Amino acid sequence: MRMKYLIGLNLIVGVLLLTACHSHASRSELAQQNVQVVRQFTEAFNNHDVDAMLEFAHPDIEWGSVQGDTLSMEAAGHAELRQGMDSYFSALPSVRSSIESVMPGERFTGVRERASWESDGESKSQSSIAVYEIEDGRILRVTYFPAEHREHR
Repeated sequence: MRMKYLIGLNLIVGVLLLTACHSHASRSELAQQNVQVVRQFTEAFNNHDVDAMLEFAHPDIEWGSVQGDTLSMEAAGHAELRQGMDSYFSALPSVRSSIESVMPGERFTGVRERASWESDGESKSQSSIAVYEIEDGRILRVTYFPAEHREHR
């Protein structure tokens, strides 16, 4: 009887450990999938491909920026994001973004991004921290914090 109890207990502990490991792996996989969504969104941005950007954006996407104690909504929804990106790319046709570092998460993915562009014959860039909130594999919200500027000559 005691032997059956120990075998049963070991079986339960084994199942719980496997479940915990699988759950941890699933969370880790989800975090890596979210990083991939952000990278693909950034690639579409670099190609100035708004249609591709929208593929990675939730229909209810909110694009915001923080200045001091104020959060400003730059765009809400696909239509506003398209309009904003079209204007941005027209004003800065050389703009590109690179991801300098990533903090993966199951719902929120933080990145340090560097935007670079040419202006009046000079190379310019600025870096900013952005937090992407991802739901069902699409970006629901992105919030940018104040940029740090660096100019190249």
